[in-house]
Parts: sequence; C-alpha cells; structure tokens
Amino acid sequence: IYTLTATDIIADVNGYVPAGGSPVSVVPGRLLDSRPGEETVDHLFEGDGRRVAGSVTELKVTGRGGVPADADAVMLNVAAVLPDDWGFLTVYPCGVERPLASNVNYGPGDVVPNAVLAKVGEGGRVCIYTLTATDIIADVNGYVP
Repeated sequence: IYTLTATDIIADVNGYVPAGGSPVSVVPGRLLDSRPGEETVDHLFEGDGRRVAGSVTELKVTGRGGVPADADAVMLNVAAVLPDDWGFLTVYPCGVERPLASNVNYGPGDVVPNAVLAKVGEGGRVCIYTLTATDIIADVNGYVP
C-alpha cells in the first residue's frame, strides 16, 4: 500500500478464490436500486425507497442476473447514493453477525460505488447494512461457483 502523503490506512479482507476455483463473469445486471422509478433485471428490489439509518437490506442474489442457485459468492458493484450524513455500507452473508468492516465509505450527498466480493448467505442472500439513510444500488458482475 503506497501513499503520497501521511495518512491512516485501513485494509479489510473481502475474500479469496480457493485453489482450483475460478470466478465466472456474467453480463452486468442491476439487482437492487432503491431509487423510485429505477429498474432491476427482473423487477425485484427496485424503487422501494431509501434505506433508513441502521437498517439491513436482505438482497436475494442467487437465481438472478446469471448467478446460479449454488453460487458460493458474488462479485457486486455496490453504491451509496446521496446519503444524509457520513457513514458506510457493509455487505455480508445473511444469517451471520454483521462483521466489523465496511465496503463503501461515504459522505453527505455523495455517490460512491465500490467493488465487493461477498459470500452468499442463507436463502441465497447477501445483507447490506447502512449506517446512515441512503439510496443503495447493487449490480452483479460475476460469481464464484
């Protein structure tokens, strides 16, 4: 990790691909867009409104956007859109305790995306926690079988 000027640095591990494993790319597809009037690949999880501070969105990822039912993990691009205040999103497998980590860090009024590798949890879902009220977008780019 290189930095041009003095700064604090935080590094979170998102996952790894095991020996012999290989990620599979898919045609990018929108799986979640909370903004009114926006669409997803199958019209699920679309336009259902801003997420309130401290909330968790349980997003079904398997069986959608080219991700098979038995996928172990998904590669997502997750964005916070126009949050009310400083905060973060954490993406993690549903059914486990939320980890002490962030995947997207944002400020008030920002539009901030980030690539996320997330293990698939119970019911083929990933959970997305937001510290502050914001709209959330999630696009799938691939999966790990």
